[in-house]
Amino acid sequence: MSELTITRTVADVTRDIRIKTGQFLMDAIDIGRLLFEAKAMVPAGQWSKYVAEELPFSHSWANNYMRMYKELGKDQLSLFADSQALGNLRPTQALELLALPAEEREDFVQTHDVEHMSTRELHQAIRERDEAKKAQQEAEERAAEAEASLEDAQQAAESQIRQLEQAAKDEKTVTDAMRNRAEVAEKAQADAQKRESEALAKVADLKKKLEAANAEVKKLKESPVIPDDLMKTMRAEAEESAAKKAAADLQKKVEAAEDAARKAQQERQKAEESARSAREQLEAAQKNAKLSDPDLMAVQVLGQQILTQWNVLLGHRKKVIARGAANADPIDAFLRKMLDTMAMGVEKVV
Repeated sequence: MSELTITRTVADVTRDIRIKTGQFLMDAIDIGRLLFEAKAMVPAGQWSKYVAEELPFSHSWANNYMRMYKELGKDQLSLFADSQALGNLRPTQALELLALPAEEREDFVQTHDVEHMSTRELHQAIRERDEAKKAQQEAEERAAEAEASLEDAQQAAESQIRQLEQAAKDEKTVTDAMRNRAEVAEKAQADAQKRESEALAKVADLKKKLEAANAEVKKLKESPVIPDDLMKTMRAEAEESAAKKAAADLQKKVEAAEDAARKAQQERQKAEESARSAREQLEAAQKNAKLSDPDLMAVQVLGQQILTQWNVLLGHRKKVIARGAANADPIDAFLRKMLDTMAMGVEKVV
């Protein structure tokens, strides 16, 4: 014997929808299921007309029922720990719950007495929850921005400190070079002074010899006495000529010695100038080396950043107090404690 096949019509489905129209969520969900069934039967383009003429609710409520079935149907209700309590909700309450993300509805139902809340109370609770969540998200974003800003400031400070340390190393190299240059210049100055002294001594000696030669020439001119044993081999004129030539040679040597002395004096002056310049550069390099102390510069850089962050902090304090004067005391207490801690740290270092 063949099985009896029962075929449902749109009229059958419509009847079931009218029967189930009530005040509880489970009925509303079942209505949504039936509406999906009816929609599959209604000819294309006739759905709005069907809802308006055959059903005891508006087109918008038809959409609401279908949405409740889609999001809170049997499979979805099984996700809730207290699906029976959720099933006792009114459709208007369920629609408010649909404003929540699906993964958050169970937690909301467990932490709120949704079954005994009015639709208005439920709407207000969800709105407050959204506002609190938004405020928390904004606070987390501000905290993340502050953390990122602090991290950037720390990285910038570390970069500056590394640059200062490198500058200090470079400055030390320059200082060492200037010191070596000063030592070389000092030695050159001493050598120049020695050469000048030797040249002046030589000039004095040659001048004495020149004076003696000139005196001998004068003596020969005034009393050209020639010994008897030399009469045969030389004449008085020859002796006088030789004496003059010797004097002339000495004069040239004196002039050359004086020129050498002048050059030695010029070298000494240049050496003194070079040594003075080297000493000045060394003093400047040593001064810069002190100013480029990496630890000192790090204190200055980081201290300036702390002052900048302090001004930002005071700006947030002003905003918080503007939202509630009662916030002033705990915030100020915290700031005073922070400043006392920093001051104690400085005293320990000292």
